[in-house]
Amino acid sequence: MQDLPSDAAVQGAACRALWSLSVNDHNEHSIVDHGGIDLILRAMNSHIRVASVQEPACGVLKILTGSRSHQNRPLIGDAGGMLAIVAAMVNCESDESVQVQAYGSLMDISISVDNEERIMDAGGGRAVVCAMKNHPHNVKLIAHACGTIKNLAATSDQHRCELSKDGGIVAIVSAVLNNLSETKVAENACGALKNIACSRQQQVSIAASDGIVAIIKAMQYHSNDDS
Repeated sequence: MQDLPSDAAVQGAACRALWSLSVNDHNEHSIVDHGGIDLILRAMNSHIRVASVQEPACGVLKILTGSRSHQNRPLIGDAGGMLAIVAAMVNCESDESVQVQAYGSLMDISISVDNEERIMDAGGGRAVVCAMKNHPHNVKLIAHACGTIKNLAATSDQHRCELSKDGGIVAIVSAVLNNLSETKVAENACGALKNIACSRQQQVSIAASDGIVAIIKAMQYHSNDDS
């Protein structure tokens, strides 16, 4: 990766190899310790429209920012990870495989309050809503997107307002109604609506967009769900 940064085929293959290797805890630490984060982000920034680079790169970042790797979230944020992930979402918006991995990593990394701000500043909120509209039936993408919005709306009224203006409430309601049988979509979507509703101003918008109807339908459908 270091010697051939301009070769998309090499970078894509290298990212895919790291993606496979990173599922092992020891390998995950080794990737970080040997400068893997910077190299992955460099590959993403050098080949912003190449899906064969962006998908595995986002896949590695998703694992590196997972629940067992929370210490990597600020490292990726400080290295410019937000900009790279959002750029992947925007420049490969029609490629569902890229979108799924990008949103998976974004959902995990957005748990950090500092990273929330970086994601919103990079246009991530708007990109999330756009992807939900473009891929309404991709369950993994929708679940990750709703989870990301839930995190982005957790602490900031400004974020809640921006997400609402960008069509986030309508997108979340549609996600629930179009994917009623999907537990993770319902869980993340209801969590997102709950956080957005912390703003009194947005409570009216949620109700006007059939948000209450969507929540009730989700409750009815999953009334026997113990997961």
